[in-house]
Amino acid sequence: MNNKIKFLIYAVIALAFYACMPKCEEYPSYYFSPAIEEYFHCYDKGSSWIYVNQNGTITDSLYFDCSVYCDLYGERKIPDDCSIIYTRYFHLNSRYLLEQKDRTCHYTVNPDYTSFELPFGNNEDFAAVHFISASYVDTLNIFFESKETEHVKVKLNKTLVSVSINGEQYDSVLNIKNKLWFAKKVGLIKYVSAYNSKDTFYLKNYYFKEENL
Repeated sequence: MNNKIKFLIYAVIALAFYACMPKCEEYPSYYFSPAIEEYFHCYDKGSSWIYVNQNGTITDSLYFDCSVYCDLYGERKIPDDCSIIYTRYFHLNSRYLLEQKDRTCHYTVNPDYTSFELPFGNNEDFAAVHFISASYVDTLNIFFESKETEHVKVKLNKTLVSVSINGEQYDSVLNIKNKLWFAKKVGLIKYVSAYNSKDTFYLKNYYFKEENL
């Protein structure tokens, strides 16, 4: 079989395969949930936070790193089912917040919901926290995975409190099992160390790129 015939055969196969693929007239729109964006929009490129423990002897930092997952950052169209998705897969790096130096986090937006997943490892209370909000709905649902039963999500009651740190007042703070405290437009403002449950860290300073504000 000469090369010209081979080329024609391959071309016919390729055209047949293309013809069988779904033809997407349009892709559905996706919307960033206000409930998720208020607390977690700031977890993006260039963001960092500085913390100090209660007696001022230990400093910790939390910073965003997508160097490993930059190809999974942003909008992606999926022709197989004519869907569209926006993702931010990234590492959050910290010495005392997490039982490992860094953890892979997922920020996902599709036409149905927005979600933010923060894994912790072998935390005594939960292995991961999931924040989920349906599209068009300004309601935040919180789930967690326990270390004993992986992938089983249990709904938590959303607890909003006011927290004062270094003279700064934060309202509508999400208190997650007295381990994590998230403030609107700031992110994590307080947390209990993964290594020493008696050591609590408080936000000292933070930096966002202008587009992340």
